[in-house]
Amino acid sequence: MSHNYYEQFSSFEDVEKKYGTSYYLATLFFPRKIKEATFALYTWFRIPDEIVDNAPSDSQKETELLLQDFITKWDKAYNERESVIPNLKAVSDIFHDHTIPFTLSQTFLRAMIQDLHTNRYKTYQDVEEYMDGSAAAVGLIMSHVIGFEDGALPYAQKLGYAMQLSNFIRDIKEDIDERDRIYFPTDEFSIHTITEQDFVNHNVEALRPFIKTYTDFTHNMYDQALPGIFMLKNGRFAVAYAAFLYRGILEKVEQADYDVFSARVYTTKRDKIALLCKTIVFLIRKK
Repeated sequence: MSHNYYEQFSSFEDVEKKYGTSYYLATLFFPRKIKEATFALYTWFRIPDEIVDNAPSDSQKETELLLQDFITKWDKAYNERESVIPNLKAVSDIFHDHTIPFTLSQTFLRAMIQDLHTNRYKTYQDVEEYMDGSAAAVGLIMSHVIGFEDGALPYAQKLGYAMQLSNFIRDIKEDIDERDRIYFPTDEFSIHTITEQDFVNHNVEALRPFIKTYTDFTHNMYDQALPGIFMLKNGRFAVAYAAFLYRGILEKVEQADYDVFSARVYTTKRDKIALLCKTIVFLIRKK
């Protein structure tokens, strides 16, 4: 992969602003150094994600080579604390400066590799194992940057799961239409009398109870995760706001009566202001 590929990711803040609007909004509430580190880390997460989901070639082999090239460059940057690619140099410094376990980056990248080969998950445990890399690892890395008290990391892991499940629910249509992926356990389909074909055919009536079940499940996951915010040493408001913004996705799904096919749900500016107020109330009440 030529270095030119990375030029579109040279402005870390612009990358997060473009690809992660809700996450970007929450990031703005971090103290300056954590905010800058978050921009760099988000960009690092985004590069392999873009390779996997939007590779310039339809060839899976070429996509695998692009992803492996990124992994090789990252390994070198981490080990040498040097890279001609600005993002890899910045993230290497962040990992070393905050003593972030290198294995967390490997766990994340394994999930990216998995996306190239796996598009169905039999059990919820299989889904959760994938989310350990795609989401929980992100939360754990961020926890090291933010600073945390003993016992906080399991909460960060759960918050990662909840935010990822929110995205899975919102993106059901996009995932099946564009990538032939279903991120929900197939062994639960018979319980809800649904099939894979219901996803393919956008069968809202059949899928509505199933989506409601996972929306309720994800709400419960947020309830379990939120107490961990008070075990963070910095940036509690930013993390709480991010959690409420992502939980807001579930609320929009509920308002749409669990129809995620007719239109992609999103939070409006008014919603974001309301969620900002909800964040303030949550933090004040817990003091």
